[in-house]
Amino acid sequence: MGAGGWGKLCRETVSGNEIDGITYGIASRWWGNVSREERIELDIVAESLDKKYLLVGECKWTTRENSDRLFADLIEKANKLPFAKNHKIIPKLFLKNIPEGTMKDVLLPEDVMKK
Repeated sequence: MGAGGWGKLCRETVSGNEIDGITYGIASRWWGNVSREERIELDIVAESLDKKYLLVGECKWTTRENSDRLFADLIEKANKLPFAKNHKIIPKLFLKNIPEGTMKDVLLPEDVMKK
C-alpha cells in the first residue's frame, strides 16, 4: 500500500464512524491559506455530527516517526484553521509502525482495518 492509498483508507475509517465515542461526518483532506504568508495541508479533517468536535489527522506510511513532534505540528496547524473556532480539536495520527514517543491517539494499520 502506498501513502495515497493509506490516506484514503484513513479518511474512510473516520467518515461516518464513531471514534472514542464521537461520531464524525465525511472526512476529507484540507489545504488552503491561513494567512497571506502561510498555506497548510491536513490529511484528515472531519467535523463531529453534533458540530462540537473537529478531528484532524496526519497519515504517515513511513517506517519511523516521532509522534510527539507530529502531534505538536498537527495541533499547531489545526489551531490556524479558520473553521476550527468553537470546536474542540481531536488530533489523531495514523501511522504505519509504532512511533517513537506517545501512543495516545495513534492508530496503526490493525486499528484502521478493524473499524
